[in-house]
Amino acid sequence: MRFSMRTFVLASLFLVGCGDKTTDEDTGFGDDDGGTEDVDGAAVYALNCSGCHGSDGGGVSGPDLTVGVPQLNDAALMDVLQNGVESMVAPNLTGPEEDALFLYLRDRFGEYGGA
Repeated sequence: MRFSMRTFVLASLFLVGCGDKTTDEDTGFGDDDGGTEDVDGAAVYALNCSGCHGSDGGGVSGPDLTVGVPQLNDAALMDVLQNGVESMVAPNLTGPEEDALFLYLRDRFGEYGGA
């Protein structure tokens, strides 16, 4: 499916917002209402994050994720996804979208401690 830039911007603005998220006490990940296997973390990133962080994570108006993500432990990274940080508003994601985005960020930009 092809989207025009206008559709992408409008959809992004519509989807951006704070939401009350419940977490699974065992994993710390989002709502357990489905698996991440049906959600493409790269697509979630492209729709919700790339506008500010760039398609390569190097930063546009938002910080460079190639530097920032490895500095955050898993709990801190998930907190940013669920609650935002500073001027970043948390994207309004489902639990499986949060999980898929979390895994995509770790895979693409590095584990905590740079590993």
